This record gives sequence, structure tokens and C-alpha cells, in this order.
Amino acid sequence: MVHEGHPGIVAMKSMARFQVWWPGIDKEIETFVNQCKPCQWNRQKLPEVPLLPWNVPTEPWTRIPVDIAGMFKGRCWLVVVDAHSKWLEVIPMENTTTASVIRRLRRLFAIFGLPRSIVSDNGPHFVSEEFEKFCDNNNVTHVKTTPYHPRSNGLAERAVRLFRDRFRASSDATTDVELRLQRFLFSYRNSIHATSGRTPAELQLGRRLRTKLDLLKPALDVHIDKKLFKQAEYHDRTARSRSFAVGDRVYVYEPNEAKHEKGVIIERLAENSYLVSYKGKEAGNMRIICDIVLNLLT
Repeated sequence: MVHEGHPGIVAMKSMARFQVWWPGIDKEIETFVNQCKPCQWNRQKLPEVPLLPWNVPTEPWTRIPVDIAGMFKGRCWLVVVDAHSKWLEVIPMENTTTASVIRRLRRLFAIFGLPRSIVSDNGPHFVSEEFEKFCDNNNVTHVKTTPYHPRSNGLAERAVRLFRDRFRASSDATTDVELRLQRFLFSYRNSIHATSGRTPAELQLGRRLRTKLDLLKPALDVHIDKKLFKQAEYHDRTARSRSFAVGDRVYVYEPNEAKHEKGVIIERLAENSYLVSYKGKEAGNMRIICDIVLNLLT
């Protein structure tokens, strides 16, 4: 009687206990319901099994999860994310044939090199013989996730969701789709990732991307130039210019012997730079800065 309407295990236990009780009543009700086909067909979704986390690669572009975002904004989108750096690529496509997917992946491989493995779902564009041959020819291991368990490719799934959410948030009829895509990728790649504590650009390229915010402070090279100019200005307070002509006889300081040698200017190389012959032999020719020329011989 308590089973009429297939109320489920919890409800049956509650109704039965209100009227009767006997040893092992709970176990018998559970067994009865588990053997009832209508109850099994209509029962709530079973609890999910624990996730088995992927190992994080120690180098960028080692493992790349990929996915197709499906029809969105009138296009299909190939989403590729690097498991180490979290670097994201989103590529618009007219269709999702295997040939189209391979063509886009080849472009990425030309930039970042061949990954060790590709992780994908069991979509027809990824499980085709053509795609398997492409992976084999490039010595790339193709890992396919378990059907009906998209979370086993969670990194790609989250990347697809992030792309869709950010794109909706940036919806602007006056801005074309391509520009919005590039702005999204630029912002994402230069934002600190919650997992790594670094930006995807830093881990993928070894540097942060230069942004408009960098224009608010002097560039590093400008700062260095100013420092060098100040150093030269400080040095030149007590310095004086000297010049020599070809044929002038001079004293040249010989650092190795800690003494001055007689020499002759044989060529002017640049301002403050001369070629001097000394010690009376060709082997004695040396390029010098006039700081080490003592004075003219008289």
C-alpha cells in the first residue's frame, strides 16, 4: 500500500513507520524500491562520482584541452586552452568539420609547436579517422573524455562558459564580433589566473602583455636613458675634450705594465677614439680612447 504512486524510498519509510514496524523494515523497503523498474526510471539523478584531477603540466603547450562552443553569435567557435598556463585561443569557424578543426590547430602548432596531448570530447569532428591520423602523424596523444561526463574535460568546458559569458557581457551593437573577441582574449591573457596566481601571458610567453595602463608611467627604456644622461652629465663636469691628428706623437698608458709608452697616432677612428702604433712595431697597434693618452710629445 505504501508503494502506491511510487513515492520513493524516503516517503515509503516515513509512511510505513507511522503505522507499523518490524526488524529490518528500512532494509526491506530499500530492496523493494531498488527492484521496482518505474522507481528506478524516475528516481533522481545519482550523486556524481568524485573527480579525478589531471596532473598539471610543468611546461606550457604540453596538454591542450579543446572543445567546440557550438553555434553562438551566428558562428561556431573552436576553443583551445593550455593546461599549464591557461592561455586561451578562441577561433571562429564557418563549420565544425574535421578538416576545419585540423586547419585551425595547424596554425596554432606553427606558433607554439606540437603539444604532447590533446584532450577532447567524443564529438564527430574529434573521433573521426581523419583526426586520429592527424594526431598520429604529429606524434600527439589524443585523449577522449568519457561520454556524458563533460566535467572530465573541465578546463575546456569552463573556457567555453567563460567565453560565452564574457561575450554576452560585452554585447554592443556598434562593435563588430572580431573586435570584441580580440578585446576579450587580450584582457583574459593579461589577467591573473586564480589557480596559478600568474597571468596566462607570463606563463605562456614569459612576459606580461603591454597594455594602455603602461602608458601611465614612463617606459623602462626612457627611464634608463634619463639615468645614463644624468651619469654622463655628472662625469663631464670635470672632463675636458682632447683631440689629436694623424702623426701626432703621444704617450700611451699600458695597463698591463702600469707605465706609459711612446706612440704615434696613425688613424682617427671616431670622436675620442684613435689607432696608435707604439713600441715601434705593427703588433703594437691598439685602438684607444683618448683618456689613456697622456699628452703630446715635444
